[in-house]
Amino acid sequence: MATRIIIIHEKAENSFRKKAAWYYIHRGTDFVVSFTKDLWNTYETLANMPSIGQVKKTTANRIYAEFVSHPQVVVQYWFNSEELHILNLRYTRMMSISSHT
Repeated sequence: MATRIIIIHEKAENSFRKKAAWYYIHRGTDFVVSFTKDLWNTYETLANMPSIGQVKKTTANRIYAEFVSHPQVVVQYWFNSEELHILNLRYTRMMSISSHT
């Protein structure tokens, strides 16, 4: 079976950008690069083996699931035989982008 096409929804992209901005301000460029690579590796793994996540709901043509990607990131997605849709990134511990500690 071929790898599923990865489609990242706007909500997931916005969530990623906010977290990456926080990491850039508080942890630096290297951390953002590492975070991005780890997340993309997770997307590729899920495209090949989407059933490794915890199934939350199923419909006639979609399976909705979650997968812990990074120590503080849960990837919410749905998939079928051809596509993997990244719906959202949920953070288990969100930091305020305006905090300067």
